[in-house]
Amino acid sequence: MKLLAIGAAGTVGSIVRPGLEAEHQCCYLDQKPVIGREDRTIVANVHDQEAVDRGVRGQDAVVYMAMGGNIVDGPGIDDIELAFSVNCGGLYRALRTAARAGVKRFVFTSTYSVYRTSVPGFEANERVEPDEYESTYGLSKRCSELICRATSDAYPEMTIVALRLFHPSNEERFQRVWAHPDIRTKKARFATGPNDTRRLFLAAVALDRPGCHVVNTCGEVDGKMFDLTKARELLGWAPRGE
Repeated sequence: MKLLAIGAAGTVGSIVRPGLEAEHQCCYLDQKPVIGREDRTIVANVHDQEAVDRGVRGQDAVVYMAMGGNIVDGPGIDDIELAFSVNCGGLYRALRTAARAGVKRFVFTSTYSVYRTSVPGFEANERVEPDEYESTYGLSKRCSELICRATSDAYPEMTIVALRLFHPSNEERFQRVWAHPDIRTKKARFATGPNDTRRLFLAAVALDRPGCHVVNTCGEVDGKMFDLTKARELLGWAPRGE
C-alpha cells in the first residue's frame, strides 16, 4: 500500500519505520527530515494544511505518530498548548483531510497514559472509560480518541485504529532494561519491544474493518496484568517479548 507516516522522525516513528518500509511504499511528513529518506519527507508541521493535503493525496493509509512534545530538547509532553495542539488539532486536521481525500485506513498512536494509574490492571479493557485528567499528555490523548470516534461517525467507510501503546522501546533501550534486573521497574517490565511494536503497526495498517477501533497493547507476554484480548482477536497480535 501507499502510506503516509506523520511524525516518522520521532521516537515511535524511528521504531516502526523499518517495519512499514518492508511492506509498504512509504512517504513522510515531519518537522525535520527523516534521515536517509529526505527525498520522501515533506518537512512541515501538522498544522500546515497545504502540506497535509499534499501528503495524503493518493495514499491508501495514514499513520499518525506526531507526539505533541519533545521530551529531550523541547517543552515536553505535558506542555498544555503543544500537547492539545498536536494530539487534537493536528490529529483532527490529518484525519479530516485524509477522510476527504478518500483514504480508507488511518492508524493513530494513542497511549496507556489515558489511564490514571501507570499499570491499570487486567480490568482496564477497552470497554472501561479511561480516567486520566491531571496528566496533560494523557488527557489530550483521551480527547484524541474522541476525535477518532467522531471521524468514524462522519466517515463510516474508514477503518480507524487507535493503538494504546505501553512504553514502546527501541532495541538499545529494550535490551538495557532486560539485561539489568535492578532497573526493571513495574512499568519497564511491560515495555513493548521494537519487533513487537513493528508487528503491531503492520497489523493495524492491514486491518480492513470500517469503524473506530481502540486497542490496548503492551509488552507483557504472560498476560497476567493486561487484558490484550481485543488486540489478539481484532489484529491477530500478541507480544513475543522481542
